[in-house]
Amino acid sequence: MVAVVVLDEEGRCNYLNAIAEVLTGFGSNEAFGRKLDAILTLVGPEPLPDTALGAAVRRSAEAVGETRMLGPGGVPIPVAFRTVPLRRQDGELHGTVVELIDLTGETGAGRALRESEERLRLATAATGIGIWDVNPSVGHRRWSDEFLDILGLAPGTAADSDLFTSLIHPDDRAGVVAVYERAYSTPGDGDYHAEFRIRRASDGTERWVSTTGQVSFDAAGKPVRGVGTLRDITRRKLAEEEKELLLHELTHRVKNILALVQAIVSQTLRATTDPDEAYQRILARLGSLARTHDLLVTSRWVSASLADLLTAALTPFVGEDEARVSLSGERTELAPRAVLTIGMIAHELATNAAKYGSLSVAGGRLDVDWTVDLKDSERWVSIDWRESGGPPVSPPQARGFGSKLIERSVEANLSGAVVLDYAPTGVTCRMTFPLEDSPKCGAGPHDAT
Repeated sequence: MVAVVVLDEEGRCNYLNAIAEVLTGFGSNEAFGRKLDAILTLVGPEPLPDTALGAAVRRSAEAVGETRMLGPGGVPIPVAFRTVPLRRQDGELHGTVVELIDLTGETGAGRALRESEERLRLATAATGIGIWDVNPSVGHRRWSDEFLDILGLAPGTAADSDLFTSLIHPDDRAGVVAVYERAYSTPGDGDYHAEFRIRRASDGTERWVSTTGQVSFDAAGKPVRGVGTLRDITRRKLAEEEKELLLHELTHRVKNILALVQAIVSQTLRATTDPDEAYQRILARLGSLARTHDLLVTSRWVSASLADLLTAALTPFVGEDEARVSLSGERTELAPRAVLTIGMIAHELATNAAKYGSLSVAGGRLDVDWTVDLKDSERWVSIDWRESGGPPVSPPQARGFGSKLIERSVEANLSGAVVLDYAPTGVTCRMTFPLEDSPKCGAGPHDAT
């Protein structure tokens, strides 16, 4: 019969089975929340934390062994113990299982070990942790069913070191073998750990695994036992890789944004002599940039709808008088670079329209249409901006930051073209550029008035 004690991540008891209650003399309620050394008294000069059992619990390591403890009535009894850490799918420790078997009256520890292994199998099956057990002195090697499953091997496959080595990714193989050989050839605390890739035997898929083990040595420094665990950590590794990519991408985007803000500030100050006017223009342009970013954040920086982009750019200038503006075109998603570029251009055009063009008078009107067409097997979007009903228009005498942004950014950033016309009846602007980086296009119609 096996006594089972389950410890939480802080090493405090949160479960005893009935056998453990008899063996330790503590009831479940009485033992709850206590450290292991408060409910288990070993016979010997060393306190429990300094023994092999205590060290295994403290390091959350897999371990097996024998010791003596005070049983019911304070009678010393020999026990076999085994510990195994319990970890979540993400690798975080959430507890340790300690198994104790009373060896009194046993002819040996073999039967106790077999019973302990069975309880361990039940305790670890739900977590997917594989167990390996090696006795180098006699050539014994054992792999648990979970271990075989991680490697993509059929149940019952005989444990074989050459087979395991062959499944390690070629780029990681030498390093793993070196860790293994060093652990078995250098007496010490016997702990070792490695993370590496394997290619599963059943389908060849690449997975990341983590192995943690402990080697025991005899008095002569000869390895006599090695036990450990194997876990599939592919999900964690993929999450780490995605996080790394996101950090690189974030760094790149922040640099681009800072460069754009710098250009907005420097060009605005250069083109505007009045400090107050320059201040207001900078605030407006940065506000437009922020609204554009909000659209991208909503989609996790994947894309933004052209209709939503134009609506965000025009709303500050139109307010509740939405009837003055018409947006019409098929549903079109723009990639982030196009979103930033068209968002800034739309802001500049809307600013000019509100100050000098069709949006500066009550009867003025603005129509924006767009289409998507194939051009040399590529999708191109054409955006037409048309103002009408405003004051007579004449070309500006000096080209400021806004004009330069409108005329140059589509060509420089999107490999497209812009035709800007200051016709007397109203400003018109036609922008065309490819959609090769855009994820979606033409999903449905859009009409807004």
